[in-house]
Amino acid sequence: MIKHYPYRFKTKDEFIKEFSKQYWRNAYGKSYVSFVKDMDYLFGQIYPFDINLDEYDDFEDYLPNDDQLLCRNRNIIISSKWIICKFMLTINKPLIPDYTSKNKIKRVL
Repeated sequence: MIKHYPYRFKTKDEFIKEFSKQYWRNAYGKSYVSFVKDMDYLFGQIYPFDINLDEYDDFEDYLPNDDQLLCRNRNIIISSKWIICKFMLTINKPLIPDYTSKNKIKRVL
């Protein structure tokens, strides 16, 4: 079974809806960091850490990250990591079917 993580990165549409078309990359007023263009491949992706966002401050706290997640698609070598902030994530709801499964047919031979 695939592990379910509680959060995922927002999609571009979710960023625009929350922060407006003009300010969605820097979450105007929410953080000191930006969602840079090279991070676009993270849209909608699972954030693979078990954390509780309520324990982090909107404005100042940086979330755990890992080099594989954040440096995978960089074209140049940079010594610093990208920063993940609370505003970049949203709740990752588990996919649960909204239908009842079909009953198997019982056959007698």
